[in-house]
Amino acid sequence: MTFADEKSTQHTKSEAKAKLTANTDLAFKEGAFGLPWFVATNKEGVTEKYWGFDHLGMVVEHLGLDRGQATELRAML
Repeated sequence: MTFADEKSTQHTKSEAKAKLTANTDLAFKEGAFGLPWFVATNKEGVTEKYWGFDHLGMVVEHLGLDRGQATELRAML
């Protein structure tokens, strides 16, 4: 590894660490208590928070997205 490659990698690592720290801090501030954690704001400006993969269907409904033919699914996509 060249000196330039090493410096580039170090810079990328520090940026990634800073982004991870900022996102983690924001998640705790938003009230996250597990993963995955979603914060969704719909076109009316209403923000809701969702925890868990099984709530993706609720996220889709909140955002007013088209489910296609999967109308019978309530919690899952």
